[in-house]
Amino acid sequence: MKGYYTIWAIACILGGILGGGCQKGVDPKGPGVSPNGALTRYDVVSADYDVTSAVTFTASYDNDGKMVNLFQKAGQTLSSFALSYDGNKLAGSVANDKSTQSLTYDAGGRPWRVDYASLTDTGKMVYNYDAAGKLMSVLDSIKVPLKLPLIYLYSFTYDAGGNNVVRITKDRLDLKGRPTLMQYTVYTFDDKPNPFTSFPYLRYSTLLPGEAAALVNRNNILSSQVVGTILDPSSPGSVPVYDTITNYRTTRTYEYTPKGFPSTATENFNDVQFNYSGKRTFKYAY
Repeated sequence: MKGYYTIWAIACILGGILGGGCQKGVDPKGPGVSPNGALTRYDVVSADYDVTSAVTFTASYDNDGKMVNLFQKAGQTLSSFALSYDGNKLAGSVANDKSTQSLTYDAGGRPWRVDYASLTDTGKMVYNYDAAGKLMSVLDSIKVPLKLPLIYLYSFTYDAGGNNVVRITKDRLDLKGRPTLMQYTVYTFDDKPNPFTSFPYLRYSTLLPGEAAALVNRNNILSSQVVGTILDPSSPGSVPVYDTITNYRTTRTYEYTPKGFPSTATENFNDVQFNYSGKRTFKYAY
């Protein structure tokens, strides 16, 4: 999912959206409306100054309701993904930058592992479930040549009804599996259906609202609060001291379709750590 905003990338995305194709092994179809009414487009239409990548997703479906192509813009990176299936199960994807993802399933038929590879890194994401089949954690292992692997564990805490992930804890694991807390995020939700449950289990799901938990949350995020660790600038001596503080907040308000799905979202954000705030507006299409 790495790249730059080149003229080729612009042509690739526009060609896919308008019915053409890319010339690097992926031949996306134009975005088709899902016969099941699933989400076909989610993008930011206005944004104040913000260093966080603004994400756009455009999906294309076949007549059976399977997502067959996905176009993604994250910041200045443009990517397209051609998805393949084994029967009704997603098998993986090939991207316009030659990166690949393959999917395997556990004995219960649930997505278990995504293996991915690009020109610069390889890795895997492993999904772990409880006895009832609820997604409880995601292990993300990133391998870059000549460097030690980066291993992150995302652990999920659900609300009392088991409908939404109200807390995600992100730990970095060392090579012996010992965790160091990086940050945790707490969420609140509305009572309307979340359209991202129709999206497939692939690596890019960490860019959806609420990260990978967006694939299982029943409802839509109303607020988030990120608590992380930062270096205490007043700490004396040569040994660094870290503080745990709230460093990012968001609140969202929605407009909904007659079926209760979000049609627009207005998000106010406040970066406490770097002392700036702003607003973004997102649109949903079905």
